[in-house]
Amino acid sequence: MSLSMSALKCPRVSCVRASTQSCVRVSCTHKSSSSASASASSSSAVPVAVSPLGALRGLGLGLVAVSCTPAIMASSLVNMVHPPAALAIPQTSICATEACDDNDYSGIDLAAKGEFFTKGSLKRAKFIKVKANAVNFFGADLTNADFTDADLSDANFGQANMNGVNLTNANLTNAIVSSARFENAIIDNTDWTDVIIRKDINNQLCEIAKGVNPKTGVDTRESLFCE
Repeated sequence: MSLSMSALKCPRVSCVRASTQSCVRVSCTHKSSSSASASASSSSAVPVAVSPLGALRGLGLGLVAVSCTPAIMASSLVNMVHPPAALAIPQTSICATEACDDNDYSGIDLAAKGEFFTKGSLKRAKFIKVKANAVNFFGADLTNADFTDADLSDANFGQANMNGVNLTNANLTNAIVSSARFENAIIDNTDWTDVIIRKDINNQLCEIAKGVNPKTGVDTRESLFCE
């Protein structure tokens, strides 16, 4: 759901709504009783529907939802319970049940094909020159995989095993690599601009970081803020 900031005035509540992906954030201030009466007489808005915090906790959301019309309230709840498919993170992949070790994906636009490798076994797999922007590798075993010249921007490598991985010339702008392991990895000429990464792993990568990414022109050490 995409809503721009807008003020919604109701008989007893003035609220500002904003949407961040599938989470609807609402902040409200109550009017005085006199103001509420004046507003009620001049406004044709439907009475406010307020869903208390306890009701939404059942949905796993720590929010108080306020809607000025039943239609808006229904739309908000639908998007919270059923987020857009593009935002959903698969829990497992085919490679998690059937090992994809040594597979060759080189040159494939994995993003366009909607591929994901969550928790998959991809040891020694080849991803040379792939387009894998925003592709999910969460928890995957990528030991000794080859990502030379790969576009990995916005990809998710959280908790992945990337020991011995070859990332030469790869672009990891905005990628998530928190808690990933990089023992004996090759990261020459990689771009790590705005990655989400743990401090200790960042320091580990700085020990071997060198070069400039040939596509973005970004210095590898600068992108990791190495001293």
